[in-house]
Amino acid sequence: MDQPRVAIDPARGPRGDAWQLLVDSASDAYVSIDASGVVTHWNLRAVELFGWERDEALGEQLSELIIPPEFRDAHLLGLQRFVATGRGEVAFQRLQLPALHRSGRRLDVEFTILPVEESGWHFHSFLRDVTAELAQQRYVRLLERVALAANEAQSVEAAMRASLQALQELTSSRLAHGYLVEDDGEPFLRPTGWWHPHRVEPLGSATAAATFAWGEGLPGRVAASGEPAWVRDVAGDDNFPRRDAAVASGVRAAFAFPVLARDRTVAVIELFREHVGEPEPHLLEVMRSVGAQLGRVFEREQAFDELLRVAADREAIIAIVGHELRGPLAAAHAATGLLADGLGAEAGEGELLGLLDRQLARLRRLVDMFLTAQRLEAGSLEVRARPVGLATLVHEVVTDGDFDVEVSIDDAIRVQSDPDHVAQIVWNLLGNAVRHGTPPVTISAEIAHPCVDLVVADAGPGVPEEVRPRLFERFARGTRSQGTGLGLSIVRGLARANGGDATYRDGDEPAFLVNLPVA
Repeated sequence: MDQPRVAIDPARGPRGDAWQLLVDSASDAYVSIDASGVVTHWNLRAVELFGWERDEALGEQLSELIIPPEFRDAHLLGLQRFVATGRGEVAFQRLQLPALHRSGRRLDVEFTILPVEESGWHFHSFLRDVTAELAQQRYVRLLERVALAANEAQSVEAAMRASLQALQELTSSRLAHGYLVEDDGEPFLRPTGWWHPHRVEPLGSATAAATFAWGEGLPGRVAASGEPAWVRDVAGDDNFPRRDAAVASGVRAAFAFPVLARDRTVAVIELFREHVGEPEPHLLEVMRSVGAQLGRVFEREQAFDELLRVAADREAIIAIVGHELRGPLAAAHAATGLLADGLGAEAGEGELLGLLDRQLARLRRLVDMFLTAQRLEAGSLEVRARPVGLATLVHEVVTDGDFDVEVSIDDAIRVQSDPDHVAQIVWNLLGNAVRHGTPPVTISAEIAHPCVDLVVADAGPGVPEEVRPRLFERFARGTRSQGTGLGLSIVRGLARANGGDATYRDGDEPAFLVNLPVA
């Protein structure tokens, strides 16, 4: 049942004119409601923040003014529970929740609810707009997730799909979709059908049936300019061919950005929102960084294809080294850019520094991998063998790499090997199993004098038969996936340099085996 309107003098607060003057001079929005959820006080900052004039807000249900529809039932139930019991989970707690502006635009507010019993319960709160602060924090998480996808995805499609999910979830968008560039004499954009969270009709069908030439529609404009673009209202855009389908699907605003590889547009990602409006500050700048991250995936694909065609060509090898290093460098550059622009203060410098630390660690491992490959090839690898506790070393690698694996190694097992070489062997095998295998991934060891057999397995069907003959060759890869193609060749080279070997076991229980001298 609708709550009745109440007659309230808007000029007077609980302590008269002085109280109203005090709350009107506050830098935060001040709102209070009675036990039925009706607004009893609304200061000038609340007018600015939510768009409702004081005389429009007073006497109305707060849930109808600023609370998003999906939270209204919980708000009313919580209010009724507190009035009945005098207790509530959210009272006196610092909260951050979405709210609605009069225009329908969403914003994030931070507040604490103060219940006061004065002729019945009243609930007072000062609210602060934290939309920009939370957006900056989401941007940091977005850059980190896209960097992870770009560095570890097994294919362009996997990287794009993971990025679409991160973009949709962390940019307050309803839908995300990707296009790839094709060239049939003239370049054009082909819809991939990769949507997150799912395809919505009739926009999905209209998108599937459309291709875009350079300059045509939002995707074509972005592809041609190489710059992100925002459409405030698709219904009023004459160069948005799908606008009727978009509006019918509940979409009003849209933005898109290019994925650039070697300064060429290779893909376009578009995102849709439900309400007309402008982008948050810095959103399009962050999208440039996201597009650069994903561009590294395309560059690696191209470089690997070139390398497979001319594996002995030194320039191709140098190119692949450069592209492998550019991925984490781009992530680190994006994070330092946010810090330099002053966006790290509220977004959480710890998160940015953590992102930098992880990307620099990845750079170090890549450099170590290429140096090790070069030394193995030149026969100049130095081996400093000593007794090494295998269980402790494996656990350190698992922790450092955050690998989701099951370790089953007796603490007493030791090998007579170079500990850095064993650590690199374990890292490469686990990374390979996690990327290409099926969980659970396991690593175990047993003594088979005069060696220790280290076994890495997963629940998948194993390596395809056609790949096995060249599994341990340099630059050999089973699929067009992310990676240097050096990992398994380095595993075998290090194992042999330390007096052991590395092999692959097929059959009912496929696994990678490395044997090393027992200490």
